[in-house]
Amino acid sequence: ITVSDIFESAVGKFSGTEFIQSIQVNPKWFKKKRTGKVIVPDGRFIQELFVKQVRNSGNSPLASDQMRGTISYREAAIGIYILKKKFMKFKEPHIGLMFPASASFPVIFLSVLFSGKIPVLVNWTTGSRSVVEMMDMLNVRSIITSRVFTEKLSSLGTDLSALNDRFIYAEDVASSVKLTTKISSAIKIRLFPGLLHGKSYPDTAAILFTSGSESIPKAVPLTHENILSNIRDAINSFTLYNRDSFIGILPPFHSFGLTVTILLPALCGLKTCYHPNPTEGRIIAKLINAYKTSVMIATPTFLDTIAQNAEPEDLEALRLVVAGAEKCPLRLYDYIENNWPKLRIIEGYGITECSPVVSVNREDNPVRGSIGKLLPSFEYSIINPDTGEQVNEGESGILLLRGPSVFGGYLNHSGKSPFITFNNLQWYNSGDIVKEEHGSLFFTGRLKRFIKLGGEMISLPLIEDILSDSFRGNEGEVVIAVDSNANDDNPEIILFHSIDLTRTEANSILREKGLSPIYFIRKTIKIDEIPKLGSGKTDYRKLRSLVS
Repeated sequence: ITVSDIFESAVGKFSGTEFIQSIQVNPKWFKKKRTGKVIVPDGRFIQELFVKQVRNSGNSPLASDQMRGTISYREAAIGIYILKKKFMKFKEPHIGLMFPASASFPVIFLSVLFSGKIPVLVNWTTGSRSVVEMMDMLNVRSIITSRVFTEKLSSLGTDLSALNDRFIYAEDVASSVKLTTKISSAIKIRLFPGLLHGKSYPDTAAILFTSGSESIPKAVPLTHENILSNIRDAINSFTLYNRDSFIGILPPFHSFGLTVTILLPALCGLKTCYHPNPTEGRIIAKLINAYKTSVMIATPTFLDTIAQNAEPEDLEALRLVVAGAEKCPLRLYDYIENNWPKLRIIEGYGITECSPVVSVNREDNPVRGSIGKLLPSFEYSIINPDTGEQVNEGESGILLLRGPSVFGGYLNHSGKSPFITFNNLQWYNSGDIVKEEHGSLFFTGRLKRFIKLGGEMISLPLIEDILSDSFRGNEGEVVIAVDSNANDDNPEIILFHSIDLTRTEANSILREKGLSPIYFIRKTIKIDEIPKLGSGKTDYRKLRSLVS
C-alpha cells in the first residue's frame, strides 16, 4: 500500500451509467467473518480500540470505495503510522479535515488522532464565509483536503478561494513520503501494531459544528468518552453481527456520519463501503447490490432517493436502515415494506451535542412515527416550555438530557448556555419538543419551529409533514417547506414551494386533515428549489433570508 492509495478515494471521478458499469468489488471484501454479535472492545481512547481491532482483524477489510478499492485493517494501520508523523509536525493543536465519505477518510481521521492533534470537521456546504468564521473561531490554520476534491467543488460553483492559504493537499503529503519509509513502516506495524500509539492524547476526539439550519453554527467538542459511550449504547440498542457490512454515504462533518458510519464499524471490526455523494440514489443502490451491504445509516431524504432508484434486487442484502436527522414519512415505510419486506427501518433521533444518537426504535418492536426509546446511558426529563414543570405522559414538552454522551459546552461561545438547572441537577436543553406515549418518544419539532397564534402553540413541522405527504417531486425530491416570518408581534405561516401550488389548495389539504383555520398558510413564496444543507436537512436560515 502507498500513501497515495490512501488518498485516491477522496472523491469519485465517475457518475451515472459509466460508474455503474464500472463497479468492481475485490474478492477480499467477501472474506468470511467470525459468527456472533458485535462486541465493542474495552478502552478509554478511540486509538486503543482501533489498535485492538488491527490485532484482531488484521487482513480483514476495513473500508472500500470505487476509487481506492478495499483497504484492510493492517493496511490502514500502516498508512496511519506514516501520516501521524507528518501531522505531529503541525504547530497548532487543531487540524481541519475536509473530505467526503470515502475509504480514505477513516485513515486520515485516525492519523490525526494518533498524532495527538484534534480533528476539526469542515462542512464545506455552508459556504466560504461561514467556513472561514468557523476556522477562525478555533484558530485552525491548516485544513487537510484533496486537490481533486476542491477542484470538483469549484466546478460545481462552490467558492472556497478564501481558504486557499489554509489548504494542505493530500496529494502533496503523499508525494513527500519516501519508499524506504513505506517499506520500514509496513514491517514495523505488521510486527508491532502498538507502535501506532503516541505518548498522550487530548480528551477531545473531534470538533464538529451544529447544522446551522436555524442559526449560526456553533463549535461542538466531543470527547473520547462522549463518542465511545454513544457507540456502546448503540450496539446495545440495535443488533449488529460480525458478518454485517455498512454502506457509508453521510459526510464526515455530519455527526451520524462520523460516529455511526466511520468510527462504529472501524472500532467494532466491521467493514464499510463508502460513496462520496449521498444524493446519487441509483449509484448507491447498485453499490449496495454489488457489495451486499446489510446495514445503512441515512436520512429519510437520502433513503427515499435510493429506494426510488433501486431495482428489486438492489436492496435484497440490506436488512437494517437506521434513519435519523429528520422525520421519516409514513409513505416511505410503506414503500420499503411493499418492495423489500425483509428490510427493517428503525427510526431514531440524534443531536450533534449528544455524540449524536439519543434514541432509536428497537428492531423487535418499532413504532412508526416514533423516535423510539432513549439509549441506556441517558437520563431525561420533559418539561413544559412555559412553566418549566415536568409534563404528564402524553403531553409535549422540551426534552432535557444528561449522560456520558452529552458534550461539555460550546467552544468560544458567548451566547446563551445550552444547559439549565432542573430538580437541582444540570441538564442539556435540547430545544426539541417531544412527548412520551407507552414508553416511546415522539418528536414534535424544534421549539424555534413553533409560533404562537391566538394563544395556541402552532407546530410548523406538523403543517410541513401534512403537505409533504401530498406533494413530492420526482425521485422523492422535497418540493415544499413551511416557516414563519419570525415576527413575534404578527407571526405569519409561510409556505415555500418549487411546484405549482396555491394557498387555497394547501389550506384545503390542511382542512381535510382536521386542522383548524389557525394553522392555515398566510403566504406562499415560489422558488426554484428548496435549499438543503449538506446533511440533507432543509436550510431554514436561507428561507428566512428570502422573507427578510
